[in-house]
Amino acid sequence: MEKKTTLTTKNKIVKACKEYIKETGSEIVLDDIKEIVEAFQFIEDEVELLLDIELRGDVNGYDFWLQAEYYSKKLQKAIIFDYDWASTFADIEEFADSIVHTENEIIAFEKRIRLMK
Repeated sequence: MEKKTTLTTKNKIVKACKEYIKETGSEIVLDDIKEIVEAFQFIEDEVELLLDIELRGDVNGYDFWLQAEYYSKKLQKAIIFDYDWASTFADIEEFADSIVHTENEIIAFEKRIRLMK
């Protein structure tokens, strides 16, 4: 796994957000989880990330939340890293900071995984 996610990654995320805004013609509504997922999917195409953000909901379709996941190469499993990832952000900078923070947590978590022989 690569070293800690850097400020450069944050800059790439912010740039991808700005490209998304330009492409869609409107600001990202950073308190709308469906828009956050759409923007994140665009960001994933532009920036190499471990993290994946998924929209989850209850069986009745009344309650929705964002879930942070990643694929662990060590465990060869998909891991739900944060069951209820942040769903409201003040601005693009905070959104990017949250992505970078979660990426760094994933990297630290992976380093602590020890497989039994």
